[in-house]
Amino acid sequence: MADGAADVSHGSMFLFNIFLDSADKIKNIFTRLSDGGEVLTELGEQFWSPLYGEVRDKFGVCWRVILNQ
Repeated sequence: MADGAADVSHGSMFLFNIFLDSADKIKNIFTRLSDGGEVLTELGEQFWSPLYGEVRDKFGVCWRVILNQ
């Protein structure tokens, strides 16, 4: 879990990080969380992870999904 810094509003003061070792699991979770929600950062490669994405689910909770290297 991490605290948020930008545009804080009721219910958005924290987010969850999910670290997994499987790209397929990352893609599955990202798709399920984004259903009815909003993609904030599309899944893609970052310098710290081969696969990373950020999404706000339909309940307003932010999630970061990160593939372990």
